Amino acid sequence: MRALLARAMNDESGSTATEYAVIAAVMAIVVAAGARSVGAEIFELYGFVSTNIAEALQGGEAEP
Repeated sequence: MRALLARAMNDESGSTATEYAVIAAVMAIVVAAGARSVGAEIFELYGFVSTNIAEALQGGEAEP
């Protein structure tokens, strides 16, 4: 049993794939967090534009 455990601890054949999976998971978390932040800003921008367009349509011509 000790020999099997020692051999498993020293086997590095699958470690590269595991490392890439961890890197991909961390990158996915960073991208998701960034998208959430940017999404909130875009939502706010669309609200601002929508409000200004609605006010411009109700008030007629815009002031220079």
